[in-house]
Amino acid sequence: MPSRPPRPRAALIELAERLPDTPLALVVAPAGAGKSVLLRAWRDALLAAGRASELVELSGLHADAASFFAAFVECLDRLAPGAFDVSLRAAAQVHDPERGWRVLARALLRDLSAEGPLLFPLLDGTESLPRGGAAEALLDEV
Repeated sequence: MPSRPPRPRAALIELAERLPDTPLALVVAPAGAGKSVLLRAWRDALLAAGRASELVELSGLHADAASFFAAFVECLDRLAPGAFDVSLRAAAQVHDPERGWRVLARALLRDLSAEGPLLFPLLDGTESLPRGGAAEALLDEV
């Protein structure tokens, strides 16, 4: 029997309607539970509603703070071009992100605090970030 493509439950997809009122939504489930499928469905629902949303699929390539920060800020910059110039400049000036992640976090928090449209960056695969590493610390700070 051919397998069906995975589909998230309708109730979970409907949560996308409440995301604009939620400062942070965290999806936690075991491997294979459908987190990636759900995040893609949320992205599609947000885009259909005219919201700025993008899915960043993280992997082991994003294990260091520099590559994680670059992927995250580039995503935000695509969602709101020019709104993350401070973060982009900070990324270019920090030569050791494992030690300079706090500088990166402050720059990102400054850019995020500016008035602007609601943005919905969806990070998938955060479990690939090393536990206790600078990339995880940067994400926790933001």
